[in-house]
Amino acid sequence: MNPNAQNTFSEIIDQFLAQCCRHGTGLHVSDRALFKQFRAFWMSTTHQTAHPALLGQYRVELTERGY
Repeated sequence: MNPNAQNTFSEIIDQFLAQCCRHGTGLHVSDRALFKQFRAFWMSTTHQTAHPALLGQYRVELTERGY
C-alpha cells in the first residue's frame, strides 16, 4: 500500500472500531468473526472488493492498537 492508502486504511480501521465494535474489559471475539465483519465494512465503505493483503494489514493495524 502506498502512504496515502495507508492513512486511508488506518482511518477506515478507526471508523470500524468506533462504529461496529463494543470495547471493554473481558470482551472477546474470534479473529475470524471480527475480520468477516471488517471485510463487509471495508467493502461497503470503500466500494472496493477485498484486497488480497486485507487480512494481513487488518491484523497489523489491530496489533498496533493493542488488540
